[in-house]
Order: sequence, then structure tokens, then C-alpha cells
Amino acid sequence: MGAIRYIIASTLAVTAIHGDIVMAHSTRQLTDPSDIPNLVRDLRNGDEETRVDAAYKLGNVRLVTAAGKVPAELIGALRDPSEQVRIHAASALGELKAKKAIDPLILATQDPSEEVRMFAAQSLGQLGPSSRRAVPSLWRLLESQRYTVRTTAAIALGRIKSGQERAVPVMLRDLDSPNKWARIEASRALEIIGPKAAPAIPKLKGLLEDPIWNVGQEACRALRGIRSAEARDALREYKEDCTVVVIRTDSE
Repeated sequence: MGAIRYIIASTLAVTAIHGDIVMAHSTRQLTDPSDIPNLVRDLRNGDEETRVDAAYKLGNVRLVTAAGKVPAELIGALRDPSEQVRIHAASALGELKAKKAIDPLILATQDPSEEVRMFAAQSLGQLGPSSRRAVPSLWRLLESQRYTVRTTAAIALGRIKSGQERAVPVMLRDLDSPNKWARIEASRALEIIGPKAAPAIPKLKGLLEDPIWNVGQEACRALRGIRSAEARDALREYKEDCTVVVIRTDSE
């Protein structure tokens, strides 16, 4: 997989590295709305690097969302021949909460590129319950061979608040993964799924003692997100504070 050129927003307030995808939150620089015509022109006529840059910057025009206007060219970029352009278009449409892009994003969950499918799922989740018709497509992504795609689909289902029960057994399997990031992301997905993730409580309780500190922290947050008496009981002996998200780089 080629490195994604720009930092793509996720819900984490810290930087985390998953393979060669760098994800961070609150690092985007907003784009001046007066730049929109030039960016649309670049998206339509520029070379690959220019189109990638234009798609990324269009995702940072917050006034576009307020006005309910999303350039048709940005939605059309989901069909661009460049994988990088499609990735950034998919991400931008979620940042813009572009409801008119729901059906094209659903179609993008079948893109030949697994990265495009993943960012389409992420954006459908960002659109929340408006994306309910995407649930069957997100269920299919739960069958992916890559944990990043599976967990992104599970998180999207949790945010859409429909069909998330089907993600729970998939995330339970990922909690047993030897890959620490798979365990971390599965726990995070279960936190977002919330009370319907209750079947995961026993495994999450076990992960509180994981030798990787970050894993225990995410398991703690997942249990807090489930919000049941059983989940609260599981946390009684966990002495760490997990109310603030911190990634320790020494947890190897």
C-alpha cells in the first residue's frame, strides 16, 4: 500500500500509526471558501498530485457544510482513476458531512482499493444515522482480511446506530489478535458501539491486564462506553485513569 500523502482525520486526539497510514485529529488547516472555484478547477483538470491536494483542501472548507453545498466534482472524484484522489475525496466528504454523497460513498465501499473502501466507510459513519441504508455494505466490510477495514466498518455501524450488533462477534475475535493495534482498534469500536457490545465485557476485562498499556486503556474506555453494571464491576480493580486519550510510544 502506498503511503497516503496527507494526514487523514480520525476521532483520536493524538497521532497513531497503522501500517503506513498516519491518522490524527485537529491537525487540519481550514481552507478559505474563496479558494473553492480554484480547487474545483484543479480537481477537474490538474495532475494527480494537484487533484489529491484539491480534494484534501475541499474537505477543510467548513462553510461548505453550513451552506449545504458540496462541489459535484468532489463527489465525482470518488470515480477518479487515481487511488489517492479517491481516498482523499472519500475522506473529505465525511469531513463535510455531505449527505448528498451517501449513495456514492456506499458505492465506494465496493471500490477495488481497500483503502478507498475503508475511508468510504469512515465517512458514512461520520454522517451518522442518515447513512442507515449503508448498513448492508458495512456488514460486508466486516468480512475484510484487514483489521483496519473491519474496525472502521464496526465504528461506522456504531455511529450510524443501526446493525452494530453484527460487528460485535467480529470485534471479539480481533480482541484475541496478536497485533496490539488490532486489539486497540477493536476495543475502540466496542466503545463506540456502546451498550450493545455487552457480550465483549469478559474479554475486555481480561485486556485490562494486557502487557501493552495502550491496550488496557482502550479496554477501559470500551467498558466505560458499555455503561452497564457488569462493565462498571469489571473496572473496579483497574487503577489507571482512562478518561483522557494518551498513546504511549514505549508500549511495545
